[in-house]
Amino acid sequence: RLSPKQIEAVTALSGPKRYEHFIKVVVDQEEVWGLDRDGWALAATNDDDQVVFPLWPAREYAELCAREGWAGYEPLPISLEEFVGVLLPELLDDGILPCIF
Repeated sequence: RLSPKQIEAVTALSGPKRYEHFIKVVVDQEEVWGLDRDGWALAATNDDDQVVFPLWPAREYAELCAREGWAGYEPLPISLEEFVGVLLPELLDDGILPCIF
Protein backbone atom coordinates (compact mmCIF):
# COMPACT_ATOMS: atom_id res chain seq x y z
CA ARG A 1 0.00 0.00 0.00
CA LEU A 2 1.34 3.41 -0.96
CA SER A 3 1.60 6.06 1.72
CA PRO A 4 0.07 9.51 1.23
CA LYS A 5 3.62 10.93 1.10
CA GLN A 6 4.56 8.54 -1.73
CA ILE A 7 1.41 9.45 -3.66
CA GLU A 8 2.02 13.17 -3.15
CA ALA A 9 5.67 12.89 -4.24
CA VAL A 10 4.86 10.98 -7.43
CA THR A 11 1.91 13.14 -8.43
CA ALA A 12 4.12 16.23 -8.00
CA LEU A 13 6.64 14.91 -10.55
CA SER A 14 6.84 16.44 -14.02
CA GLY A 15 5.05 14.59 -16.80
CA PRO A 16 8.21 12.91 -18.15
CA LYS A 17 9.27 11.83 -14.64
CA ARG A 18 5.78 10.44 -13.89
CA TYR A 19 5.99 8.50 -17.18
CA GLU A 20 9.39 7.07 -16.17
CA HIS A 21 7.94 6.11 -12.79
CA PHE A 22 4.94 4.49 -14.49
CA ILE A 23 7.16 2.35 -16.74
CA LYS A 24 9.41 1.27 -13.87
CA VAL A 25 6.53 0.28 -11.58
CA VAL A 26 4.54 -1.47 -14.33
CA VAL A 27 7.56 -3.53 -15.34
CA ASP A 28 8.32 -4.40 -11.70
CA GLN A 29 4.70 -5.23 -10.79
CA GLU A 30 3.74 -6.64 -14.21
CA GLU A 31 0.37 -4.89 -14.16
CA VAL A 32 -1.30 -1.59 -14.96
CA TRP A 33 -4.49 -0.21 -13.46
CA GLY A 34 -7.63 1.16 -15.09
CA LEU A 35 -11.06 2.14 -13.82
CA ASP A 36 -13.99 -0.13 -14.62
CA ARG A 37 -17.77 -0.03 -14.18
CA ASP A 38 -19.43 -2.25 -16.76
CA GLY A 39 -16.75 -0.98 -19.14
CA TRP A 40 -13.53 0.93 -18.90
CA ALA A 41 -13.39 4.61 -18.00
CA LEU A 42 -12.36 6.75 -20.95
CA ALA A 43 -11.54 10.43 -21.24
CA ALA A 44 -10.80 12.98 -23.93
CA THR A 45 -7.95 15.41 -24.40
CA ASN A 46 -8.71 19.09 -23.89
CA ASP A 47 -7.23 20.32 -27.13
CA ASP A 48 -8.66 17.98 -29.77
CA ASP A 49 -11.12 15.64 -27.99
CA GLN A 50 -8.91 12.62 -28.72
CA VAL A 51 -10.32 9.64 -26.79
CA VAL A 52 -7.83 8.28 -24.27
CA PHE A 53 -7.70 5.28 -21.94
CA PRO A 54 -6.43 6.41 -18.51
CA LEU A 55 -3.84 4.13 -16.89
CA TRP A 56 -2.06 4.18 -13.55
CA PRO A 57 0.84 2.18 -12.10
CA ALA A 58 -0.93 1.39 -8.81
CA ARG A 59 -4.42 1.02 -7.39
CA GLU A 60 -4.08 4.07 -5.14
CA TYR A 61 -3.58 6.47 -8.06
CA ALA A 62 -6.63 5.06 -9.85
CA GLU A 63 -8.66 5.39 -6.65
CA LEU A 64 -7.83 9.10 -6.51
CA CYS A 65 -9.52 9.54 -9.88
CA ALA A 66 -12.66 7.50 -9.16
CA ARG A 67 -14.63 10.68 -8.44
CA GLU A 68 -16.98 13.09 -10.19
CA GLY A 69 -17.43 11.78 -13.74
CA TRP A 70 -15.90 8.45 -12.75
CA ALA A 71 -17.74 8.07 -9.44
CA GLY A 72 -18.73 4.44 -9.02
CA TYR A 73 -15.82 3.17 -11.10
CA GLU A 74 -13.52 0.67 -9.39
CA PRO A 75 -9.78 0.23 -9.91
CA LEU A 76 -9.07 -2.96 -11.82
CA PRO A 77 -5.64 -4.44 -12.54
CA ILE A 78 -4.64 -5.47 -16.04
CA SER A 79 -1.75 -7.89 -16.37
CA LEU A 80 1.15 -6.56 -18.37
CA GLU A 81 0.81 -9.53 -20.72
CA GLU A 82 -2.87 -8.78 -21.38
CA PHE A 83 -2.19 -5.06 -21.72
CA VAL A 84 0.61 -5.46 -24.26
CA GLY A 85 -0.81 -8.47 -26.12
CA VAL A 86 -4.53 -7.69 -26.21
CA LEU A 87 -5.69 -4.35 -24.85
CA LEU A 88 -3.06 -2.04 -26.33
CA PRO A 89 -3.50 -3.39 -29.89
CA GLU A 90 -7.31 -3.07 -29.52
CA LEU A 91 -6.99 0.51 -28.30
CA LEU A 92 -4.71 1.44 -31.16
CA ASP A 93 -7.04 -0.23 -33.70
CA ASP A 94 -9.92 1.83 -32.27
CA GLY A 95 -7.89 5.07 -32.36
CA ILE A 96 -7.83 5.33 -28.56
CA LEU A 97 -4.56 6.44 -27.02
CA PRO A 98 -3.21 5.27 -23.67
CA CYS A 99 -3.05 8.10 -21.13
CA ILE A 100 -0.54 7.73 -18.29
CA PHE A 101 -1.66 9.13 -14.91
